[in-house]
Amino acid sequence: NFSFITDDVGGDDVADSNWNAGSSSEQIQALSEVFKRHDAGTGFVSINCLHVLMCDMQLPLGFRDPKGNVAFGGPERAAELLIRAEINVHVRTLRLEKEQQRDMTLRMWIARKLGCGEAYAKMLEGKPAYFQCQIGFEDLMLIMLYWRKPDMVPPNVLVNRHERCEEVLMMAQALVIKDFFSMLVGKRKQRKTGKVIMDRIKFNNWARADPHRQRWEVQRAQRAIDDVAALADTPHKSLAEVQLPTAGKTTNIPLNPVEYPPEETIQHQDALLMLRLKYPKPMHGVEVFIDRCKRDLIVMRFVDPISDKWGPLIADFSKVNWQGWVLRNQSHDSYWEPYTHNTVAGKHPQPWMRVDCQLAKQSVYQTKVTKFGSLLDVVSCVQSEASTEGEKRPTNPRSIVRLNMGKHHFLAKDPGIPLGVKGNKATQSAADNKDDFVAGVLEVIGYLQNAAGKEEEEEEE
Repeated sequence: NFSFITDDVGGDDVADSNWNAGSSSEQIQALSEVFKRHDAGTGFVSINCLHVLMCDMQLPLGFRDPKGNVAFGGPERAAELLIRAEINVHVRTLRLEKEQQRDMTLRMWIARKLGCGEAYAKMLEGKPAYFQCQIGFEDLMLIMLYWRKPDMVPPNVLVNRHERCEEVLMMAQALVIKDFFSMLVGKRKQRKTGKVIMDRIKFNNWARADPHRQRWEVQRAQRAIDDVAALADTPHKSLAEVQLPTAGKTTNIPLNPVEYPPEETIQHQDALLMLRLKYPKPMHGVEVFIDRCKRDLIVMRFVDPISDKWGPLIADFSKVNWQGWVLRNQSHDSYWEPYTHNTVAGKHPQPWMRVDCQLAKQSVYQTKVTKFGSLLDVVSCVQSEASTEGEKRPTNPRSIVRLNMGKHHFLAKDPGIPLGVKGNKATQSAADNKDDFVAGVLEVIGYLQNAAGKEEEEEEE
């Protein structure tokens, strides 16, 4: 028990920081105050906060000296490991004793005979503990005293602890192995997180310097503001609750890398000139893209610094029916985008088709699939040189069509079940990992006649 500490509390006039003449009442009170700062008002602390707790406690049980400095070297690390190991042994022992006492009761025996043993066991447990693995003040102080001030422990207590010390040493070895593997996982996670952060910084720096991407981000933010404002008159609703269902399964578009664009590729600008327009508008670029998707392959390339390493890519969008996608024109850009949320009262748009893009790279041993996320929209704009004197419009107009990849926010896992129902929480569109930075900008190079479309044209002729 705790009596050999509290019964021999020394006077305040002979107390020192190392408890050579015993502990004073003020020192015990100080330990209690530190404990209360970490117990969340429950009278118990979690095992996970042991290091912080010992750094806050004064010597000799803790690591903080009277001047407030924390000493944490080799002996302190070893003492913390042994204290942590004995706490785990203590918690495990209490848990086993509780289960054994519960199983030996007559009521539990009757409940098992009646087939309701598990339900009765949960009823006996009552309110769950605040911490999953917790320990009280008295037990914690006793364990810390065993390893930090063994000279204060009576000899007969030390002799009786022989078996417990062997179990504690085995637990300490298990904790060392567990910490080693946790360190490996942490380093792997650190490297991955560092790469994601660097990719995000590189992408954002490129986006700030690209005028087309800047306009896209501004209109995207404005669109979100407008959607939230449209819900102001609808109480107790969020964007996740007005999500429209997707039309069937997600359409996955494979991106096939090539070393160079094929010679038969019709450049996007040449395809636009076939319309014989005096001055092309942004909407014309989207119209050409949609029309060519029905029968031709699309030759594209990434223009952002994260994914430009893949070079030219060929994709087949002929199986996409673009259900629920609408054309929205602005002064400088035209957007071909899905209507994903019904934020306007009185309107009931149709379900929308979700399109994901991925690239499969085959090697000798395996096939690695890289997912670029979902197709957010198709944006078209016209880039031209400044107009000269006497000309009303800019010269040499050039149409640019881009496909913005990313994540659709506020998507339900199962569109057939309303949000809020158990198991159907709001999420984001798929990627390799939820922590990955998923963003990319594809620019259309041109169009390549599909073999299937070529056969259909020959049959019509």
